[in-house]
Amino acid sequence: MAKSKLKNKKNKTRINLLPLIDKQNIAKRNKAIFYLIVLICYIFILAGYDYLIYNDINNKRVVIFNLNQKLEIIKNNNIIYTTIQKAVLNKEKIETSLKNDSSIVNSLNSLKTKEYKKFIGIIKFPMPKDIWLNSLSSNNGDFLINGNSVSFSGISVYIKNLKKMKIFKKIYLSGIEKKIKKGNNYYTFNLECKF
Repeated sequence: MAKSKLKNKKNKTRINLLPLIDKQNIAKRNKAIFYLIVLICYIFILAGYDYLIYNDINNKRVVIFNLNQKLEIIKNNNIIYTTIQKAVLNKEKIETSLKNDSSIVNSLNSLKTKEYKKFIGIIKFPMPKDIWLNSLSSNNGDFLINGNSVSFSGISVYIKNLKKMKIFKKIYLSGIEKKIKKGNNYYTFNLECKF
């Protein structure tokens, strides 16, 4: 019996008892809902596509911005690199000039030590009793000796003693002047000594 009831339900036909106007309104409403759903889906598809394009454009903008920053960094590094190269070249030029200058300074220092030793030798060398020195100086490798003497003979003895030392190649007497101070007569003299 249960089977017969199920069979009877399947075979029943339904009859729509709604009037025709209601059927048409329902059909129009269903059609409008369908078009609305299609329109909403179309809008969602367009919005999704627009969103994808917008994200793609933003990603490309970010990539371009990053590339521009890298390009600026590379340009700055290139400027820094060229500046460093110029500085290195200048440094090398300065180092070579400093080496030249240091060799000149070293040779001058060695000359000075030789000059000082020679000056000390001159000072230690026995001078006549009637001579005293005022100043010793050097100018372009020449020695200038300024001194005083009571007599001309003392000056000539001093020059002979300097020649005996064989330090100088030539000794010139550049000037003698007679001076009187408190009733005492003496002579000032200048010697130029060349190596």
